[in-house]
Amino acid sequence: MKTLKNEEGSVLLILVFIVVIISLLGLTAAALSVNELKMVSAQRDAVKALYASEGGIERALVDLKQHPFLWDSYWQGVAGKEQSLGDGAYILELNSLGSGLIEVISTGRVRKAKKIIKAVVRVSTVNPVFEYALFCDNSFTAEGFFSAEGNIHINGSVDAEGHRGVIRGDLHYTGELMHGDDLNITGGVFTSEKIVLPVPDKTFYREMALNEGELIEGSIFWEQGKTINGFVYITGSLKASRFISGSGVIFAEGDIELTGDVLGSDNSPIVIIAEGNIEIKGEHDITGIVYSRSKFSVSSKTSVRGSLVMREHERNEELQFTVLHRGEMVQKAAAYLPGSGETRVILLSWEEMGGFY
Repeated sequence: MKTLKNEEGSVLLILVFIVVIISLLGLTAAALSVNELKMVSAQRDAVKALYASEGGIERALVDLKQHPFLWDSYWQGVAGKEQSLGDGAYILELNSLGSGLIEVISTGRVRKAKKIIKAVVRVSTVNPVFEYALFCDNSFTAEGFFSAEGNIHINGSVDAEGHRGVIRGDLHYTGELMHGDDLNITGGVFTSEKIVLPVPDKTFYREMALNEGELIEGSIFWEQGKTINGFVYITGSLKASRFISGSGVIFAEGDIELTGDVLGSDNSPIVIIAEGNIEIKGEHDITGIVYSRSKFSVSSKTSVRGSLVMREHERNEELQFTVLHRGEMVQKAAAYLPGSGETRVILLSWEEMGGFY
């Protein structure tokens, strides 16, 4: 009898031990399940936070098209303030990087999860032809020695066979590319879509000259150099010797012949527009934005610092020709350039910076 009782006691202890083990296993499983659920929930919140951050970037791209300037009072009610989106929210931070570049940082939050995306965009009211160091509306032959600092766009083919030069930027063209080893292109080479050459609004420039400058009837010859301040509208052609300085726009219905330097700057841009031809004679430095709706030609060593836009160019095997893009100058003169006005927001980069959940 005593042995039976001892056995019953042992069985009872074993049962209790088994129950305890099962209970512990159950509690462990329950704890694991709870942790897994928390982890799944946290991961889900992290994905939602990323979506919220992306939503903030998309919102900024749309709003920058309507409010391109960060000093606009609109951004005082948006930047740095939490904006609700779905189950979470985002906060935008916008920083100007200069030359129309804006850094957009969007922080998305859903409960404890946070995700950050940084994007860099270019906001421009400038017609795209002026975003190139050189834009030509027809095929282009790079004769003599040709160099460029900035991107180039050619509506047609590019022939640089047997000629020396360097392009420190990208080359875009719509036709064919012919060049030898003497042309060094440090950027990319792209077959691109045609960009339409904008047509100047003569009425706008004429009215601006009447209100803020000088209207000249017929053709004129500036022998002693000219300092401009505002708008000059010429119903004929212009011949200018020595120099042009100051700040403003020169618009000629006819041709423009320059035999002196153009002394603009980033803060005081000079814009030269001709419905006819533009010819530069002699060795000169042109610091300004040049637009010819017809033919552009140079006769000797010439540099254009700003932006050069033409319908076509005149070939010259002896030329030494340099173009350098000045983004600050173009942005400063944006309101006075042909075809400008519509705001474009171009996404340049998009990077997930991290976060936590």
